[in-house]
Order: sequence, then structure tokens, then C-alpha cells
Amino acid sequence: MRELKRQGTSAGRSQARFSFGVAAMLCMATIATACGTSSSGSNTAATSAAVAPATAAAGEAAAPATGNGPTEITWMIWADDVANDKNMQNEIKLFNDSQSEVKVNLIGVPWGDFDSKLQAMIAADTPPDVVAIKSEGDYVSKGFMLPIDDLIKQDNIDINKFVGGAVAPAYDGKIYGFGHDTAYWLLYYNKDMFDAAGIPYPSAKGYTIDEFMDVACKLSKPDQGQWGMHNFHWIMSILAQQQGIPYLNMVDGQPKYQLDDPKTVEFFQKVSDFINVKNCQLNNDQSTSLGGADPFIAGKAAMSLNGNWGFGNVKDNAQFNWGVAPIPGTKQPNVGMKIGIAKTSKNQAAAWKFLKWLTYEPEATRYRAEHGMGQPALNDEQAMTTFISGPASPAELKDIIGSLTDPNNSFKLLDPPGIAEASGHIQPASDEVMQGLAKAADVLPAASAKANEVLAKEWAKANASK
Repeated sequence: MRELKRQGTSAGRSQARFSFGVAAMLCMATIATACGTSSSGSNTAATSAAVAPATAAAGEAAAPATGNGPTEITWMIWADDVANDKNMQNEIKLFNDSQSEVKVNLIGVPWGDFDSKLQAMIAADTPPDVVAIKSEGDYVSKGFMLPIDDLIKQDNIDINKFVGGAVAPAYDGKIYGFGHDTAYWLLYYNKDMFDAAGIPYPSAKGYTIDEFMDVACKLSKPDQGQWGMHNFHWIMSILAQQQGIPYLNMVDGQPKYQLDDPKTVEFFQKVSDFINVKNCQLNNDQSTSLGGADPFIAGKAAMSLNGNWGFGNVKDNAQFNWGVAPIPGTKQPNVGMKIGIAKTSKNQAAAWKFLKWLTYEPEATRYRAEHGMGQPALNDEQAMTTFISGPASPAELKDIIGSLTDPNNSFKLLDPPGIAEASGHIQPASDEVMQGLAKAADVLPAASAKANEVLAKEWAKANASK
């Protein structure tokens, strides 16, 4: 996953935000059968030369095919300045040059504006044809996305060629998109701090949560401006669910937050105390005092959660030796960007042709691996080898890649209708706990109840026609 501000674990890609929690879960995280066409099978070589941006203005519909010219379609992703992103533009050029039937134009919309812009375009009957799926449950329940199960069968797509989590059904059991890349959280660590403390580096198997907390506390010297960890609380939903602790689950046939469960309350309080009582991680005031600097890159924190999208940034800016390991507890969802087709697209055959090339055929995957645009979502040996040996990839990656891509270490986060609105109740309560402003038992149950009212309402709407 590249740093496009596709930051659907959005705040997670920004560098120094204390309040994160539930946001990590949100982006984890999005035609008629006869319309499918065969793919080009082109072997066009990737070019690194600058190209004229093939970019449509946000809100601009694709131009229809004229005469014998290509059908023009749009692909909408979250990005702040996609017109100047040469890698993305060259990826589109690679497809456009490989065949003459379809021309793709890229629409980049900032993360915070993405949902409203998509909804406005659909309401105006000028939808993008291909869409980065930010919140699958909401998009499906609102009728934004086209189910592609029939197209998969029609073209004999083998979804087992994708890595675990890259192709998964939505809440209704249907498939709406394929993974564009594979994004995993990792535990980054400062080797120099570990060496100075005489502590062995994390193994390729990773820590348990208790082992991690113990090491972090041993590395903490708050009175000297050093802490063991930067942002453990950023992925609370993942950490809870990998441990089998109730969080967001299907209960009696409908989605329900279970943050009132004693085990969940206890776990949240344990992490809060790790931050605010033991001070093994910078607390909110300590993070703020750094003026927005990343505590890990600044050499203030021995460990930090970041992803395989962060290799280049750390390589370019860290003034110390560093490595990566699996996250504490190991298991996690694949939070890479999923790409699908708009249900109201007027060019669904062309969109399907492009979607297959972009995700299922190896050419685009190999190009992205070569240019450091994210870990492959397709099980392609050449692309994976290129990614692992990339100039920004840490040496430890080759030792942990098997663990990261093991389907047994992957699970899917529940993404039901209404989750974005419901999280607006969960996030503030979680923030209060992680900032030491409230006890978990005092705020999480009430927040859970309010969020569940939203989920119940949206679930009923989504299933009313069944």
C-alpha cells in the first residue's frame, strides 16, 4: 500500500496522531453477465518516463466511445495529488498503451472527501466506473457497488491466485472487488536502542502481547525522553479480535459492538494503563510535545506500528538502524485497497476489462512491485520476489513474509452497513480511555450501546428487501 493518503487506515499513515483506534478498522478494512470481455494479455514494458497525466477532474464523467475510438472510463481513488504521482500515472499509461479498446482516466479525491464525492457523483448520474472501496459495508448497502460473482464465473477467474484476504465477500455473501495490493501492519523497531539495552531483536514469529509489553517497558526511560512504544493503541480492534476478545461481531444474526464485555473492557484498560500509568508508551501530552514529529523516526520510541507502505519513509528519515517484525499477536486482516465497479457505471464491460488487468493479470502487479507501490495481492512469484528485494525493503522482510501471507494468520474484519456512523460513537470513547481521561468501564458500554443503535437501524434497512 503506497502513501497516497489512501490512508484508510487513514490516520495510520499520518505520522504523529495520538487519536487513532477505531479508524484503523474502517478502512480495513471496497453489468450484465454478458458484458465481460477477454483481457488484452499485453506484454507492454513498463516505462518510468514522465507521462502526461491521464486524470479526470473529480466529478467528471467518463467520455463515451466515439466512432472507432476507445471507451473512456474513470478510476476513482483516494489521493491528494494524483496528477503528479508519476507511478500511478505510468500504471494507467501501461494499460492504455497495451490495447486500443479502453482508455482509463484517474480521479483522485482526498480521503476525507471521498465518500461525499462518490455519493454526489452517483446522485448526479456521473459515477466513476471503477472505484476504490473505502467502506464496503456502507457502499454495498447503499447500492453503490456491482457484485462481480457472475463475472468471476463467466471468465473462470481463480480467486485462489490472490493472497489471503484480498478477495472476500461482503456482509451479503457477494464479492464486490479484488485487492489492488496487500497491506499489513508491522512492528518497526530501533536496533540501536535494543542493542544499548542488551535486548534481543523480535523474532520472525513476533511477540505475544504480554511479551511485547514487557520489552517495551524495559526499553522505557521517560525521565530521559525515551519510550518503548509509540502507538500500540492504533489497532485496538485488530489486537482484540486476534486474541478472541469480543469487539464487533455478528450476534443473533446482526452486527453488534461488544465493548461492554468484561474481557473487552479489561483489555482496553490494560492498554490504557500501559500508556498512562506505566508510561511505556508516550502519552497524549508527551506526543503533543514533539510538535508533530514521529516519535519513532525522531528516536524517542524504540518501537512503532507502521505498515509495509512505510518502508521508504523510514529508510529516508530514520537516523538509526531499524528492522521489522510481525505485530504483537501476529494475526491481522489484509487492509490493502480493494477495487470494484460502480453499479451504475455505463461502461461496465470496459470497467471489468480494466479491473482484471489491474488486479488479476500479473503485468500491473509486477509493475507496482518494481516501483515500490505496495506488496502484491496476487500470488505471483516474480512480483513477490521483486517486492521483497526492493531498495526500501528491510532485510527482515524475507524472514517474515511467510507469516504475513499465511492464510491462517489472516482474518476479516466485519464491515457492516452503518459502520462509519457507528464508529463516531466508539472512537471518542476509545480516545478518552487511551488518553487516560476515563476508565474503560465508565465509557465503553454506553458508546457501544449508541453505536449498536446505528448498526441495528442500518442492518434492518439493508435487509428489508430480502
